[in-house]
Amino acid sequence: MVRDELKNKAYYDKEIEELIHWIKVGKDDLKEGDYSKDIKGSVANGIYDYSLSKCFAIYSRGDSIEEIKKSCLELVDDYYLAFKNGGIDYKYYHPRHEGPELINTLSLAILCDVDGKHLEKLLEVAKTAPKLQIINHFLNYWGEGEEVEESHRFDKGYSGLNKMFTLANEEVLSKKLMQKYLKNWYGSDHRVLLKDTYEHDNTNYVGYWAFEAAAFVKMRGLDDSSFRDNVYYPKDMIILDKI
Repeated sequence: MVRDELKNKAYYDKEIEELIHWIKVGKDDLKEGDYSKDIKGSVANGIYDYSLSKCFAIYSRGDSIEEIKKSCLELVDDYYLAFKNGGIDYKYYHPRHEGPELINTLSLAILCDVDGKHLEKLLEVAKTAPKLQIINHFLNYWGEGEEVEESHRFDKGYSGLNKMFTLANEEVLSKKLMQKYLKNWYGSDHRVLLKDTYEHDNTNYVGYWAFEAAAFVKMRGLDDSSFRDNVYYPKDMIILDKI
């Protein structure tokens, strides 16, 4: 059964097939093409974008948690590939694009229990990112965050989540804040590139999912019963704790 009912399984089958195709084309181009450094970086970053979209799409389609974890490991490899080929350089950071991508990647890594060599790759790249409060909260899951004294304007889009992280283990207030965060999730500026994409055939819609919310729930062991049925909350990812 599909998890995102805005599209049917046939749509996701086709979308995932296309994403896999373009990932392969990109990797073949990197191996065989005689490209400049800038072109290689662009191709590698495209692979990473497709790989992240594939994680969203297979969750939306209703794939098993095991398949999602497999795609997450591939995502980390592709994130690292983009970094090594110059496709990710946080000196030229654009908050509305690289910020949400990184937060989704870190969140999926937490939910999928990424470890070993894959975790080493992930952290090597992520630790070069700008020192933002929201990013450091997730890096702290692995003990790799750094204290941030001043808030960046990008953090405003995650202010509710940032506040939850500062509450330690205040569960009652965290639940209320999470309900509010999910209620307003779609309207945030950081979701602007996702808005209404399901209505257009040429936008490669892959689903609306607040993976960062589920990652927070896992990190804190928060009872999610009061917001578990929110349409943007990827509740099935939490069962990874039981595998």
